[in-house]
Amino acid sequence: MHDLEQLHPLYQPYPASEITVHKVPDLVNNPRFDSSACIAQV
Repeated sequence: MHDLEQLHPLYQPYPASEITVHKVPDLVNNPRFDSSACIAQV
């Protein structure tokens, strides 16, 4: 895809009102871990 007019909407920031954040364990920073524990809320 090379049409910039079609790509432009993809470069908009995600609405802050739609984002939910929560703290995750430090193991999320270790590439050896690949489990649901990485996204468990702390």
